[in-house]
Amino acid sequence: MKPICVSVGDACRLLGLGRTTLYRLINQQQIESINIGRRRLVLFSSIEALISSHGEGSTPIADAHK
Repeated sequence: MKPICVSVGDACRLLGLGRTTLYRLINQQQIESINIGRRRLVLFSSIEALISSHGEGSTPIADAHK
């Protein structure tokens, strides 16, 4: 059974990204997250959507440095 949400650290490991890049993607609304108390969780479906929408032959993910 796949999780509904994962921690920021787990999302970074799944995507092979650093925390700063992941937070930039969240701020650019390319990845959805929720806050529960002081904890931020990343929606697993959002990670899957990001990966599937940027498969082979598609345009690259928007530059996270912008």
